[in-house]
Amino acid sequence: MADTTNRSKLEALTARLKAIADSVSPFSPELADALQHMAAGIGYKDVVVVRSRWCDAVRVIIRHDVQHAEATKEQVRSAWHEYIEGAVGEDFDQPYALVASTIDRQLESMRTTRDKFVEPLSQVGCAVENARALDDSIAALEEFKEGVLNGWPLTSQPLPPPNRDRIAEARATFVRGEQGLRRSDLVWGTHALMIE
Repeated sequence: MADTTNRSKLEALTARLKAIADSVSPFSPELADALQHMAAGIGYKDVVVVRSRWCDAVRVIIRHDVQHAEATKEQVRSAWHEYIEGAVGEDFDQPYALVASTIDRQLESMRTTRDKFVEPLSQVGCAVENARALDDSIAALEEFKEGVLNGWPLTSQPLPPPNRDRIAEARATFVRGEQGLRRSDLVWGTHALMIE
């Protein structure tokens, strides 16, 4: 009975891997190929093939995660320039939430790849060559997130205390008839986004 149950589980796993391979094939033929070979290895009960192809699949997933992390940063930069930079307003909470959740989703995906795929493979002796690139990409995206969101003017944060010296300086400048600051000097934002 246990042998039948194990065989059923392996057949279900093989079918699932083939279904996943079919679904990712249009987007990542390399990943689909690794999953198909892995399913074949399970069918042949060839542990070496299964492990090798699993490592191949994880390498491809890491490469996609790293590419998506870069794309996420580019999307945030683009949205920043198009919608936020130079904007005048009192409530930037919604854009904050959108930017934070976009970055967090990508970080979660990358951490899942590391924790659920890379770590178990390393424990059974399968080194994933580009695992370091994944760790570096996670660190870079966390740093990017910190740079973008640090100092964001949220309505839930208290206003800073008035700077009496700056107020006195502005009044004196006005009395002398000097030209004031331009709009771009008054608007929050341009300096906050780390633009490469």
